[in-house]
Amino acid sequence: ERSSLARAYVRTIAFLERFLVGEGSNDDLYSHLRTVGELVQQDTLDAKKVDALSLWKMLALLGYVAVDEQDEALFSLPFPEAVLLVDDSKIKFLIKTATDSIIQSHL
Repeated sequence: ERSSLARAYVRTIAFLERFLVGEGSNDDLYSHLRTVGELVQQDTLDAKKVDALSLWKMLALLGYVAVDEQDEALFSLPFPEAVLLVDDSKIKFLIKTATDSIIQSHL
């Protein structure tokens, strides 16, 4: 499971590179990346949930996706708590939202 979490973290970092064009400093984004990196070391959460939520939250922090009221907890709770709210249907939603954002932004 640890290697899966590590892949999720690497994917988040690689994904981030595409969306930082023209962005200034972002303390919330930096904090999010630190948190995900710490979770990888702890090896306590499901990698698929971490991966999907991390990418979605990063896009939300950068303003590429809107946070609907029903998803506010995923955005505002501490990341480890938010991951616990993610189920299989939410993973699909988060991935679809991220994919749509990539297509719409042409990145």
